[in-house]
This record gives sequence, C-alpha cells and structure tokens, in this order.
Amino acid sequence: MEDIDTVSRNAMDTWIRRKPRLNVPLIVAIIVAFTSTVAAAEQSGQSTPSITPSPSPALLCAGGVGALVTRPTQTTTTCVVPLDHVLIETGMSTERVSDPGTAYAFSSYPSAEIRVGTALRNVEVDLCTPTFFRSSGETATSDIGAGVKMIFSETSAWAWGASVSGTLPTGTNPAVAPHGLGSVNAGTATVNLNAEASLSPSFAFAATLGRQFDAAPTAGGGARRYGSLVPSLEFTAALHGGTTAFAEGWTQSDGEGPATGTHRWLDGGLLKDVHSLQYDLEYGFSNAISPAPGAGRIARRYLGFGISRLY
Repeated sequence: MEDIDTVSRNAMDTWIRRKPRLNVPLIVAIIVAFTSTVAAAEQSGQSTPSITPSPSPALLCAGGVGALVTRPTQTTTTCVVPLDHVLIETGMSTERVSDPGTAYAFSSYPSAEIRVGTALRNVEVDLCTPTFFRSSGETATSDIGAGVKMIFSETSAWAWGASVSGTLPTGTNPAVAPHGLGSVNAGTATVNLNAEASLSPSFAFAATLGRQFDAAPTAGGGARRYGSLVPSLEFTAALHGGTTAFAEGWTQSDGEGPATGTHRWLDGGLLKDVHSLQYDLEYGFSNAISPAPGAGRIARRYLGFGISRLY
C-alpha cells in the first residue's frame, strides 16, 4: 500500500489565510524519541520472531523486518509478510504547508498500517487505521483503508509484484475539518506495480508505478473524481550496525487536486533495525503549482518518525 501520509496529503485542497506555525516542540520530541527508543531497544535484547529460512541462496525478501517494512517512503516494498506473522507500522510527523497568501502547519499520527501474512503463497492483507490530524487546536481523522499485496517473482537479487488498496469515506467531513484534512467524501483506490533489486551487499534500489483513482471534496459537500499517476524511485545504502540511509524522489500528476499539475517530492532519512523492530527518521519537501489561479507555488516541508514491529 502507498504511504498513508500520502493519502492524507491528497485530501488537502481547502486553503485558508493563516500565519504558519511550525510545531517546534513536536519536532524536538520526534528526534529525542528516535534516539532514545533505538538505544532502549538495543539494550533490551528482544528476541526476533522466527521466520522460516529460505533455501540457499537466500531470497531477496528473507532479510527479516528490514526487508518487509514499507514506511516511510512513497515507494512500496515488494516483499510481503510471511504466514503466521503480523507487521505493525506506525509513525508521526509534523508538516508545514505554504503558498502565496496561504500557510498552515499540522501534525499527524499514528499513521498505522497492520500487515498480515496469509496461507496464500506470497500474499498479504493490509489494514490502515484512521490517522489523526491536529492543526490550530482542532482535530480531524482520515478515512480507513485496506488492501492486498503479492509477489509475482523473486530471486536472491530482485523481486517484483503488485498491490491494490482502497479507502472508505469514514473520516471527518472536510467541510468542518481544519484545512480540509479529514475525509475526501468518497472512496478511493490505488493500484501499484512494485519492483526492487540488490545492486551489491550494501546498495539497492526500489521503484513503484502507481495509478490512483482519487477524489476531492467539493463546496457542496460532494466529491469530484479524478485520476493521477504516481511513479517513485528509492535508493538505499547499508551503513554500520543495522542502519540504512535512503533517498527517494517521486511525482504525482494532479497532486493538489483535479487539473493542478504535477507534484514533485524529494525525501530521505535513516532506518535502524533492532531485532524485530525498525525505526525511521525522515525529512521531505516538495513544490507544486497552487490550485488557486495565479497563486504561485505551494511548498511543503515535513519531518517524521516511525516505529515498526514484526510479530
């Protein structure tokens, strides 16, 4: 499934005039939480859930929790959760949005996705729980989502597959949500083709080509349908002690709503594997054409932190 934070960003097409307030305490808390929880986990000696070893040579997806977690990037990992295992991914972020005459900041959490291995070979099912948005003292919730992901083919060097997901309009009505951060008043769907390959023991890349069937809330309380194409490319480099650095670029046609032009994102960060846990710390930014005629470009900046655990 696509990154759930991305789904929430696609719902933001209501613009108001307000002075931006970047949540500095939350940013500090994110960084402190990342460093302290990694240190605590390293000292705890937690046991890693047993995953059945793959035949030699090991398949690409046999790398434990590090091979399975799909957050925090737009690129969706090809690998699926094995049978008798559950992977829970959670995170929080603070984001600032601004364009000429319009600016605001908001926080989002827990951005949770529950991924479950199935008896079907190389197939998992996914559930995205509502995400809470907090801005200007107000709170809204996103829509719930579900999906299926599968691997078509896998070797020790590469793998490719697909995922299908959708949402239901269960969140806060955007007419009353701060900055339109709730539901989009309609169901949406995403179809992804996913691939990844190992370039060496330390370097790898992954790519996703997504087609989103989106909706944007209208002033009358309805929804306007539109589609967007979302290609992404991610590179990773293994560092010392189970730490991985990543860098990603992706684009989305009509990224701010119908007929709004292409939205481009760059993001990067660090991943840390500790037994059955993975921690992530990331920063991303983008610039896009504002949907308001003659309003210039929209700038987005975000800082995020996440924890994922394999059971």
